[in-house]
Amino acid sequence: MIRKADTSGEIFNTPGELVRWIMANWSSDDFQDQEQFELMMKEIQVYITISQ
Repeated sequence: MIRKADTSGEIFNTPGELVRWIMANWSSDDFQDQEQFELMMKEIQVYITISQ
């Protein structure tokens, strides 16, 4: 089980669940470096494609 650091109750049983949650809930406005956010999103989208 993977749990967010803020312990808000979000629980992820697989890395894929965590990635899908990030894609649905994070936005570039949440980050100081929006370019790095976009790069991260592209990289985790590749992970989702490979793991399915």
